[in-house]
Amino acid sequence: MAATGGSVPNTGTFTLQDVINAIPLASGSLTNCFAYANSAGFVSSYAGSKDRLSNFRGYSHSSSYYLY
Repeated sequence: MAATGGSVPNTGTFTLQDVINAIPLASGSLTNCFAYANSAGFVSSYAGSKDRLSNFRGYSHSSSYYLY
């Protein structure tokens, strides 16, 4: 089974919980979300320094590893 993620709304009103829901293995902190995020998933116009919640605007998480 492929492990995949979700995406964060491309709006200014998403929450940390939206980010956590989009990233498998992410837990309740912004730092943890950045640790498990794929750099390819960030929208370049919002990615910035990857140090704030707004950097996840429009983020789309996907992974290609498989769970056995």
